[in-house]
Amino acid sequence: MVAGEEFTVGRQIDEIGFGWYQVQAFIFCAGAIWCEGTNLSSVAGVKEPIYTEFGITSDLGQSALVTILYVGFGIGTGLSGTLGDTKGRRAPMILGFIGMGLTQMLLYVMPYLPGIYFLIFVLGFCAGFPIPAAVTMMGEVVPNSSRGITVAALCLGFSMGELTSAVGLRLFVPDLLIGTWRYQLLWAAIPSVFLLLLGLFCSATRYDSPHFLAAHNQQGELREALNLIAEMNGRSDLIIESELPSGKGESDVTFAEVRGLLFRGQMGMNTFVLIVLFFTFNWGYYGTIDFWPLGWQGMRLVGVTKATEMIYTALVGFIGVPVAMFIMSQVHRRPGLCLSASFCFAASICLKGLLVNSIVEGWIGVFMFKIFWMTFQMTNYILPNEIYPTRISVWGWSIVCFFGRIGCVTAPIMISFSLNGFLVALAALLFVSAAMVWLIPETFDVDLELLDEQYQEDMLNEKTSDKVHTYGSFEKSQA
Repeated sequence: MVAGEEFTVGRQIDEIGFGWYQVQAFIFCAGAIWCEGTNLSSVAGVKEPIYTEFGITSDLGQSALVTILYVGFGIGTGLSGTLGDTKGRRAPMILGFIGMGLTQMLLYVMPYLPGIYFLIFVLGFCAGFPIPAAVTMMGEVVPNSSRGITVAALCLGFSMGELTSAVGLRLFVPDLLIGTWRYQLLWAAIPSVFLLLLGLFCSATRYDSPHFLAAHNQQGELREALNLIAEMNGRSDLIIESELPSGKGESDVTFAEVRGLLFRGQMGMNTFVLIVLFFTFNWGYYGTIDFWPLGWQGMRLVGVTKATEMIYTALVGFIGVPVAMFIMSQVHRRPGLCLSASFCFAASICLKGLLVNSIVEGWIGVFMFKIFWMTFQMTNYILPNEIYPTRISVWGWSIVCFFGRIGCVTAPIMISFSLNGFLVALAALLFVSAAMVWLIPETFDVDLELLDEQYQEDMLNEKTSDKVHTYGSFEKSQA
C-alpha cells in the first residue's frame, strides 16, 4: 500500500468479504437469541406444573412468576450496555451463557418457592444480558453489503428457541399441566452450555469485534483480528504485515455522556422513535407467545397435545425468516419496516377471528403475522447499530430496549384481562410504528465509520488542525 494511505476497518472487512469467519460469528450471536427463546418459552411452558407443585392458587402469585421473569429480562438487557461498550461484545454473551446454564441447574434442585422466584428473575436477567452485544457484534463483523441479510437471519434464533423449548415440553410436560418440569429446565440449559463452549474454543471468538478494538485503540489485537478474518475467509493476500500505529486513546464513555448524546436534538428524536418501535415489538412478540394457543383450540385438533401444538406454532415461524432476509437485504429500512408493520396491523385485526370462532379469518391473521413479523422485529434490531456510533452502540441498544421491555412485561397482564384489548393495542402500536419510522433517517448501507466521525464532532469537540482519524481508521505505513 502507498505510505500514508488511510485504511479503515470497514473497508478492510468489505474487501475480505463474507466467509467462514462470519458463519462462526453468526452461530455465536444467533445462539444468544436461541438461548433467550428457549429459556423464556420453557418457563412459560412449565408454569402450570409449578403452580401445582407449590400450591400457587392466587392470581397474584401465578402472574408473578412470568412477570418476574420478564422484569429480570428487561433489567438484564438494560444493564449490559456498560460491559459491552467497555470490555467488549464477547463478555456479556459469555457471562450470559454461564448465568443461564448455572441458573437452570439451580432451579432443578431448588425446593423452596421463594428460591424459585429469585432464580426465575436471575434467569430472565441472564437471558437478556447478551442480546444487545450479540446483535451489535453481528452488525460489526460483516461487510456493509451483507449487514441487512445477516442481521435478519438472526431471527432464526427466535424460531429455534421456540422449537427447542417445544420439543422439550413434548418430552417432559406434553399437556403443559403435569410432568417432570425440572427436566424441562435442564433441557433448556443445553443451548447455553453449547454456546459457552463455542465461545471459548471457536476461532471467530478469539478476538472481539474489529470495530470495538479500533474504537478503543487496541491496535495489536485489531491487526490480529483482521488477519484472522482474512485467513479464515481464504484472503491471505489481505493479511496486514506491518504494525498498526497507535492513535489517541479515548477514555470509556460515562452514562452521563451517553445520555447527553442519546436524548438531544435529532438523536433524541431517533431514540424516542426507537423506544416506541421496541415497545411495539416486545408487546407483539412476547404477547403472542401467550396468544397463539388460542389458534390451535379453534382448529380442534383431536389427539394433539398442547406441546405438539407449540411445535407446530414454532415451525410456522420459520416461514418469516427468508422473507425478513429478502426484505432487509433489498428494501430500505424505513419502507421495509413500514410495509411489515402494515401487514402485521392487518393481521392483528384478522386474529380477532380466533376469538369469535371465525377460523378462516383467524388463520389468515396467523399466517400473515408469522410471515411479516420477523421483518418488523429484525429491522428494529438492526436500527440502533446503524444510528448509534460504535463506542456507545451497545449502550444505545440497551437503553432503548430496556424501555421496550416494558411491553413484554405488560402484554401478558393485558391478555389476562382482555384478549381483544391486547389485539386492539397491538394494532394501534403497529399503526403508530408504521408512521413514526419516517421520523428517523434512512440507514440502509450506512457507513459505520461515518457514525463514529460524527460522534467525534459532537461528543469530543476536538479543536485541532491535525488530521482526525475516524474510529476504525489508522495510517498504514509502508512495511
